[in-house]
Amino acid sequence: MSTPATVSPDTFKALLGKLVKTPEYYTADDFTLALECIFTPDVVPPVQIGSFLTALHIERVERRPDFLQAAANVLRKRALKAAIDGVDHDFVVDIVGTGGDGHNTFNVSTTAAIVAAGAGARVVKVSMRFLLFCAASMRPSAMPKSS
Repeated sequence: MSTPATVSPDTFKALLGKLVKTPEYYTADDFTLALECIFTPDVVPPVQIGSFLTALHIERVERRPDFLQAAANVLRKRALKAAIDGVDHDFVVDIVGTGGDGHNTFNVSTTAAIVAAGAGARVVKVSMRFLLFCAASMRPSAMPKSS
């Protein structure tokens, strides 16, 4: 994936300044470029990301439909496509949910999976235990020693 030439620490700093100083002129295109900076490794330090997210919330621009659309476009562009055997022509979705928070809260990801399946999608669910197992199996030094 090619990175636009305008993605740089200085670009992000200018976009953050514009958001803080003149939020009324902050556009969805500015937001898109800021997200591209954030999602490009080693461009934006975590403290600036925190400042950006705080400013978005304070100025209430994160709720604007054009900003939500811009975020969705950036995330779709950067999403990884999974290769799933036997489902070349099916509509497959991965419902990601936290679940099991221990507080008996409503798990909306389960409902989303049911709705998606009812609409004809094939729903893929990857468990956190599976991901942790895979991550641990890739790093033998992280595995506990058997006694």
